[in-house]
Parts: sequence; C-alpha cells; structure tokens
Amino acid sequence: PARDYRVNQACSLFQKDQHGAVNEGLNNRGTSEGVWKLIWNLKLPIRILTFIWNILHDSVPVFATLNRRGIQTSTRCLLCDAEEESSPHLFLN
Repeated sequence: PARDYRVNQACSLFQKDQHGAVNEGLNNRGTSEGVWKLIWNLKLPIRILTFIWNILHDSVPVFATLNRRGIQTSTRCLLCDAEEESSPHLFLN
C-alpha cells in the first residue's frame, strides 16, 4: 500500500511534467530540476527510479522511439490499436 502510493506519486510527477504544469528551472530535456529532486528522493527501489528516469529521457524502446532512431516498426500501440505507442501513451494512458 505505501509502495503503491509512492509509485502513484512518481506517475503523477511524470504526468505534470508531460503536460507542462511543472516548468520552472527546466533542463535541456524540458524536465524541471524540482521534478528530478522529487523523483530521486522517493523511497522506491533504485530499479524503479532508474526506470522512471529512462521514461523521462525517452530511452524506453517504445515504437515511436524506435522509429525516430531509424528502426522501422509499426507505430500503433499493440494494446489499444488506436494511437501511436509512445512513452506517455503506454505508461499513462
């Protein structure tokens, strides 16, 4: 239960950052320094924090990222078949 709250808190930070609600002190990736401090101070296993970091740095190999890197794949989400598979779509929607 406590871990679920912390994961939900991290997802909430990701959503706020994706929608531009947190915009002071942006770094070169468009993510605020305040968001990074909040994320790295969460009491979560390092593997989950690293995964969140990879999502925010667009490093997770979803179809949209693979296509941008020159790897030809379908762009449709395999789960809903309605939208492009991107990190925000896959992990938030």
